[in-house]
Amino acid sequence: MRAIFARRALGGTSVALAQASHYELHYARLLGVGPSFVFPCDAAGNVEVDSLTERARENYRFAQSAVGVEMSLPTVRAAPLPLPS
Repeated sequence: MRAIFARRALGGTSVALAQASHYELHYARLLGVGPSFVFPCDAAGNVEVDSLTERARENYRFAQSAVGVEMSLPTVRAAPLPLPS
């Protein structure tokens, strides 16, 4: 897997971030009713939107727009590693 590089506002420096498959961005429902949303991201919470399916992109845009109304602020958490076969 390739490392993801992001441009940071701090001095415009490129910073190598962790591999995207090891983290997930989690949006929880504020009232606990309905599904939460989880998207693959890097350690800083950056999601590669272009790599998502169309439905996942729609869900991602919804979750972002619903923060504070229906969804909590997102949290970055370590993604569970797949079990060895």
